Amino acid sequence: MNQGFILTRNWRDAESGVELEFWLSTSAGPRQVVVPAQQAVFFIPTEAEAQMQVLGDRFDFQLQRLEMKNFALQPMTACYFRSQRQLRQARDVLEALDFFPLEADINPAERFLMERFVSGSMAFSEESPPRCKSSEYQPNLKLVSLDIETAMQGVELYSIGLFAIENGRRFEKVMMIGEGADLPYVETFASERALMAAFLEWVENWDPDVFIGWNVVNFDMWYLQRVADKLGMRLALGRGRRQAHWRELDDDGDRRTVQMPGRVVLDGIELLRTATYRFESFSLENVSRELLGDGKLLHGSGRGSQITDLFREDKNQLARYNLHDCELV
Repeated sequence: MNQGFILTRNWRDAESGVELEFWLSTSAGPRQVVVPAQQAVFFIPTEAEAQMQVLGDRFDFQLQRLEMKNFALQPMTACYFRSQRQLRQARDVLEALDFFPLEADINPAERFLMERFVSGSMAFSEESPPRCKSSEYQPNLKLVSLDIETAMQGVELYSIGLFAIENGRRFEKVMMIGEGADLPYVETFASERALMAAFLEWVENWDPDVFIGWNVVNFDMWYLQRVADKLGMRLALGRGRRQAHWRELDDDGDRRTVQMPGRVVLDGIELLRTATYRFESFSLENVSRELLGDGKLLHGSGRGSQITDLFREDKNQLARYNLHDCELV
């Protein structure tokens, strides 16, 4: 069996049943593992099977009694559906009648991994459908640090900075709009459209497993999505040029998550908070000064206008600033 570390997991309803998709980092490079024709399932006490009659003929499901029991030690019955959509609709009907099936909120990809005790690394066979089980594989992830520079008002992209260390060697790149920069790592473009197209092509070719950044989801990636929307382009940052998918985490739309098939986006602020770090400020300037003894090349309340001034008058210095932020992250 092959081994890999799971980067992303998704599912979709297909004609043959629920199809699961896993992207893994393996020693031979990224690998997509597809598990077709799965069933969606929730559980009910066996003594309550008769209550499933309220679903009538609207739903195609099967009941199977199990040896498993719930915490009240009641024998349980599994209710299998051909699609996750039907399961959710059936759950809603039952809950409206104050009957609550168990584990109806677990998505199929998560269930597949849980039932096989897979928490990170996975061994998988080449057959279809593949056999999968837990593994101790340790990945060598391909990471790139991303940071963008923009105008203070509106949606106007100035540059995209990229920094990585691969096989002990530094990788440095700044993609910038307009002429005037002559640093070896700067590539210039005549328009936002040309820059975005080149950036998407670079992602496809360099093929990172992980993007890292500072507020990278809710600022950098979301800003790139807004630029793409303005230009009528797809923000195809997933593997196989799959589009980024967004989900809002609050009613105001200020906090979001982004999913890219085959790639992970990790935000330094969220990771430090999750790891219980405490700082007076979680700004990159403050955290990098405290942890690294180094900071941003521009700082202070007037940084936004300084960035615009540099874009107009000193693109080399803007490129240095952009790249240094990537390196600090």
